[in-house]
Amino acid sequence: MKKGFTPSSAVTVCGFGKSDCALLPPNNRLIGNTLLTYDHDDRILRLKTGRIRLNLLKPEINDRITIVEPIDKKQIVVGFESGLVQSWVIHTNTVSGNPQISNGMYLLGHVDRITAFTICREYSIIVSGSEDCTAIVWDLNDKTYIRSLYGHPSAVTSVSSSPQTGEIVTVCSLDNQRQSQLRLWTINGQLVEAANTDSPILCTYWTNATEGRSCNAIITGHIDGSIQFWHSLNLSRIRVLSTSGASCISLALSTDGLFLFTLGSDGLLSVWAQNDQNRDNRKPIVVSFGKDH
Repeated sequence: MKKGFTPSSAVTVCGFGKSDCALLPPNNRLIGNTLLTYDHDDRILRLKTGRIRLNLLKPEINDRITIVEPIDKKQIVVGFESGLVQSWVIHTNTVSGNPQISNGMYLLGHVDRITAFTICREYSIIVSGSEDCTAIVWDLNDKTYIRSLYGHPSAVTSVSSSPQTGEIVTVCSLDNQRQSQLRLWTINGQLVEAANTDSPILCTYWTNATEGRSCNAIITGHIDGSIQFWHSLNLSRIRVLSTSGASCISLALSTDGLFLFTLGSDGLLSVWAQNDQNRDNRKPIVVSFGKDH
């Protein structure tokens, strides 16, 4: 099942396996697509680019990697079952010419499994979600603790941050995972509003309109296949899009904000456009690669 794709230009997205993490080449010498995989029996974080497969990181014997997120083309952040968060720099070994990691930093604050990351480069923060019912805001540059977001009634399952305002949304489960609660926070950690949903939320995304010209929204993908839009000021529901019924497991917007890409649990990639964009006859090209890893 594919999951977790991100836009790289106006109408381009990339899809990856559920245990993979996209990574841009750390320098121009790396040719082809670069992937990080970590859901292996031996628990090792591996890098694959072209025909190269390299072991990068093995957790402690009683720990396991649960999530990896690229910060940029040279840095990654790694979450573990224990609640440990690490950041690493990826660079090319001057002798072998192969990629390797170094300058590992330990970010201590969670006490249970890391479930989600979001990177907000515009406001220089990393936000992590955990099964310890908290989210933590970290300084992206110094990799230091800033603050915790408390009060979730259950594990935090999704986090997302606005590139325009730095505001944060977190998601946790309600009623034995039959519902979700969406929480909106200021960048300073103040809870603005909370809204409960009848269908569990699987993924979140912020629109990227310029503040002052438009009011941004939070987009949520749900287990019942619906895609819901929420007002970023008070979490009032704005609109609901219905899909084929398969769960919506990932969302992404084009960088110009004109196209919404959604991925269903049945593997169907859908592209949504604004009404005035329906006359655009361009169709997305879907390319599959790396099936053997």
